[in-house]
Amino acid sequence: IGATNAFLMSRYLLRKYVHDHFGDKLRVVMDGFEREGAFYLFSLRLVPVIPFVVLNLMMGLTHIHPVLFFFTSQLGMLPSTLIFVDAGTRLVKINSARDIVSVEMMASFVAIGLLPLVCKRAVIAMKARYGKKKERGGSSGNLGGPSNVVLVSSSPRNLGVSVRDPRDHMRSNSVSNLGF
Repeated sequence: IGATNAFLMSRYLLRKYVHDHFGDKLRVVMDGFEREGAFYLFSLRLVPVIPFVVLNLMMGLTHIHPVLFFFTSQLGMLPSTLIFVDAGTRLVKINSARDIVSVEMMASFVAIGLLPLVCKRAVIAMKARYGKKKERGGSSGNLGGPSNVVLVSSSPRNLGVSVRDPRDHMRSNSVSNLGF
């Protein structure tokens, strides 16, 4: 609920501030969302390259519907939430140094360490699978789909949008070059 509140505040109250403050990084997020739709948000929730508070604010400037933002965010954060809750419940039960090196505790720590790697591999596999369908003329696999509306200006005075041909290919920007 907090993520959605930040998203809505960004969309309706802080648009100019977010746009001015995040500049080029915002362009990368807008391009990624344009290319992949809500799957882009889902990927960033699974593999947290951008701090969530920043992501919430940036996504407020996209066209994603708030309900889709909420459910995509919840689904993307679910795996890490489950692992951290498991680790937290085990940490509370520690009574001695021996409990720290128990099999259950080590399994929780390993799961925390492996989660980003496993999620990244899963995202890459999903992109490869849906990308092949797209090349064959099938569904692109985008949740929320690409939009024709694009943020045009980086000028603080002109926060306009432009409509463009959906067949245009986006510039190649990946999550890894965000600079966070």
